[in-house]
Order: sequence, then structure tokens, then C-alpha cells
Amino acid sequence: MLPLTSFVEGLRQRKGSGYEIPYFDPHDGGINAKALFLMEATGGNAVRSGFVSRNNLDETAKHLRLMTRCAGLDRRECIVWNVCLWYVGTASKVRPVRAAEVRESADALGWLAAGSTRQLSCLNPYSSAPPRSR
Repeated sequence: MLPLTSFVEGLRQRKGSGYEIPYFDPHDGGINAKALFLMEATGGNAVRSGFVSRNNLDETAKHLRLMTRCAGLDRRECIVWNVCLWYVGTASKVRPVRAAEVRESADALGWLAAGSTRQLSCLNPYSSAPPRSR
């Protein structure tokens, strides 16, 4: 987990204090994960807890717990993060991510995908096709 924590701390330094970037959940698979779930954006509960986590008290976390349980995936086999790496919204509500924010996050996400020495399965919950490995 240390490389992922260092990754987030580096992002926080580069982006500055105006960007709320949560950590990876230490209860997940970390650098040994087999599956990476990329959500859209950091939610308010992730900002409050400090982690992108299926333990957060929100609908996204609830659905992720259900989806991984149905798929028979232990949380230590998975890691969860976001396409947009920081919170985008007001004090009360997250807003949809803008294309410019996805582009801004792309380099960091490329490092995350390339930084793994293991193959990660890319799971799309909207597809009936089997997972692909990169």
C-alpha cells in the first residue's frame, strides 16, 4: 500500500491544497490487487473519511460491496479509485466530471495502470462480456 499512499501524497503536493484527493483504502488489495474499479469521481464521503472506500456510507459504496460480493471477489483482490482523482462539487453535492478534468487526471491514471507489475482485470459492470486483462 505504501507506493499508492506515496502516489496520492505526490498528487496532493503537485495539485495543491485546492484539490481534495483521498487515499486508497488500506483494507483493499493495494499493489497486489487483481481488479481495479474506477468510479467517476471522489464523493463527499470519501473526502470526509479520507479514503475511496466501500466502507463509506453512500450508495456507490453499497453497490460496490454488492457487486463484488455477487462476483465472488474478496476485497483484498480489488482496489477502488476514480477517473477524476479529486472532489468536484460543492459543499453539499458532487457534480458530473468535465472532460477537462478527465484529461487532467489521465497522466496520473496512466502511472497507476503502468505502475502495477501484475495484470489488472478491467471490469465493466454494464457489460455482459467477461473481464479483460491489460
